[in-house]
Amino acid sequence: MCENKQLRVLLVDDDEENLQTLKESLRELNVCVVKAKSGRRAIDYLMKNDVFLSIINVDMEEMNGFQLAEGMRNNEKTRNIPIVFMTSDSKEQKYIFRGYQLGAVDYLFKPVNKFVLTCKIKLFIDIYEKNYQLKKKTILLESKVEELIQLRESNYKLEKLSFYDSLTGLENRRRFDQILNREWNRAIREQKELSIIMLDVDNFKSYNDNYGHINGDECLKRLAKSLLSTVKRSCDSVARYGGEEFIVLLPSTHNKGAIEVAENIRKNIEAMNIVHEYSGISNRLTVSLGVNTVIPSISTSQMDFIEKADQALYSAKHIQKNIVSNALEQKVEVL
Repeated sequence: MCENKQLRVLLVDDDEENLQTLKESLRELNVCVVKAKSGRRAIDYLMKNDVFLSIINVDMEEMNGFQLAEGMRNNEKTRNIPIVFMTSDSKEQKYIFRGYQLGAVDYLFKPVNKFVLTCKIKLFIDIYEKNYQLKKKTILLESKVEELIQLRESNYKLEKLSFYDSLTGLENRRRFDQILNREWNRAIREQKELSIIMLDVDNFKSYNDNYGHINGDECLKRLAKSLLSTVKRSCDSVARYGGEEFIVLLPSTHNKGAIEVAENIRKNIEAMNIVHEYSGISNRLTVSLGVNTVIPSISTSQMDFIEKADQALYSAKHIQKNIVSNALEQKVEVL
């Protein structure tokens, strides 16, 4: 009986004396030697057991070694088992090449020299063990790669939770502040204009009070989709700034262009026809917007940039609502 961890060497020969001689020659090696007196018995054993090396006598009567090797190579389970042929008939190249064509890795010529046999088996054991260790390392590496992939996916999910608003899917205030800082520094270097739009849903508290917070959340999600469909440039940023307040950053955009974008936002939201009978200014949902534009410098601040847009928004909300107010003109733009 073979121990579970022992490597199995299958000896195939129809001569019992040859089998026993080979087995005795391998006694000093830490391998399990299994004998098969025919090709059919060898196949039966191979189909049920793992073998790391097979030594096959070419010159068998019922099924010769070449036929057995051909059958092994045509079977998924046995095709990769190394084969060493034994022969006494011929050392001619044509005969030897036939064995190599069938997948032989080596030849032994009778009478088999014990020293040569054990050296060859030791070599195969060494190759097997190195391959085994390589497979273990490969499996470990694949496991580590899988862990890294899962970690990256987890980090991506955490990043989304950290940088994106869970209700609308827009960037949150934290993410917006990072983008503003990046674009602010770029505008300083390139001396280009940077514009911002702040918008707020008109009388949203009365919407929530009368239609419920579930409908209020759905309203904000629809508004976010409208913003994304209106602000189309990849360099632009749209964020939920807090509650029903949103903010849009427009790099390399002059004031007139920002006013046009803001007006398109206002019109598109109004065109959604979200019923708001308690608005006080309209029977549908509307927004007020404040716009500011600046060419950043070391003497200007991001906080002042946002505050002026917020002041313009405040003017729009407290003078008329559903309009765009331009911070640069210090008055409400009725468009």
